[in-house]
Amino acid sequence: MNREMSVEPTLQQVIDFVREFSGDVKSVITEETRLEADLGITGDDGIELLEQAEKRFGVSFFGLQRFSERLIATCM
Repeated sequence: MNREMSVEPTLQQVIDFVREFSGDVKSVITEETRLEADLGITGDDGIELLEQAEKRFGVSFFGLQRFSERLIATCM
């Protein structure tokens, strides 16, 4: 499914997307669920999830990525 949305997605749409991406049908996913700690989505899988979310929901995480890179650089 590669559709762009013209309005903000609902929480349920985001949860459904994460569930579909992860293939996890057993875990309880809420707005408090952490991708890495709770669902084990890390590294390349995490990047792929963000890329697919950008396409699905018509959003951009570019600024978030740059912030994360700066944060990591300052911690090294």
